[in-house]
Amino acid sequence: MKRAPLCSLLALLLMLLTLSASFAQIVAVPNSLNFQGRLAKPDGTPVPDNTYSIRFRLFDALTGGNVKFTQTVSGIAVKNGAFTATLSGFAAGTFDGALYLEIKIGNDPVLTPVSHS
Repeated sequence: MKRAPLCSLLALLLMLLTLSASFAQIVAVPNSLNFQGRLAKPDGTPVPDNTYSIRFRLFDALTGGNVKFTQTVSGIAVKNGAFTATLSGFAAGTFDGALYLEIKIGNDPVLTPVSHS
């Protein structure tokens, strides 16, 4: 009679392990990333509404470092400084470790992040 509770407990444990194994499936990470940003002049006013070519690069170090990803997206519509772009074509291991984003608009110099208080 004392074995019944132990058997019930083991059966319950086995059911929980079976259920958790069925939920622990690995899902492939999509190979694209939606990026949203705001382009502004140094005084904080948005850039003029237009379409722009924007180059995105990911580095593995804040200065210097290796380029882990690069993509130029042409024809990005910018309205009131806001834009969205879909980046794709990431190589395996792109997101391993720390990454630093560089953004360049057309032929302008690379953008420098500014903190507004």
